[in-house]
Amino acid sequence: MDRIPSAFVSYSWDSPEHRDWVTSLVNILRANGVEATLDIFETQTGTVNLNQMMIRNIKDNDFTIIIMTPNYAQKADEFQGGVGFETTLLMSCIQENPDKIVPILRSTDSKGAIPFYLNGFLYIDFSNDSNFEEKIKELLHRIYGIDLIEKTPLGRKPDLEPKRIRGAVQQSAGSFDDLIPNLMEPTDRDRNKFMRESYLQIKDGLL
Repeated sequence: MDRIPSAFVSYSWDSPEHRDWVTSLVNILRANGVEATLDIFETQTGTVNLNQMMIRNIKDNDFTIIIMTPNYAQKADEFQGGVGFETTLLMSCIQENPDKIVPILRSTDSKGAIPFYLNGFLYIDFSNDSNFEEKIKELLHRIYGIDLIEKTPLGRKPDLEPKRIRGAVQQSAGSFDDLIPNLMEPTDRDRNKFMRESYLQIKDGLL
């Protein structure tokens, strides 16, 4: 992605600590060149129509990053509050452009933290803070569309030959040679050999 990517973060106000974590994540993304934003960045300076703000951010930004927790999943599944309103927008969005949605797991309860409509979608696991740097890198690769693991270029086809197996079946096949008549025309050498052997047999029979 050559231009500056943009991202809107959807989350639930689980606790002040959780809100601070989400804010810190957004600021780290901004420090790495991502035009990231969330609701409190826009509401802190004046009166804002929240529904219009959510519609505009989900529609206009390149990505919507969803911070999944059990509280978020419950509100999403029951269409409660701001999370519920965003869910109605995201369900339509995910059908048209699933690459626009980036789910993030922020809970050790993976089963209870995933909204029903996101079941089966790949997420980035931020549940363990000790892996935070690694997961931030994964998130940035995802946003910038850069492979996380290098893929070896496709090479040319190797020269391959089938392996020849000389087993007992092939070896025993030679034992049937005696049963197959020799239909080749006899040579003079064959005739002389036959006459000599016949002579010797008659001679031995007369002795």
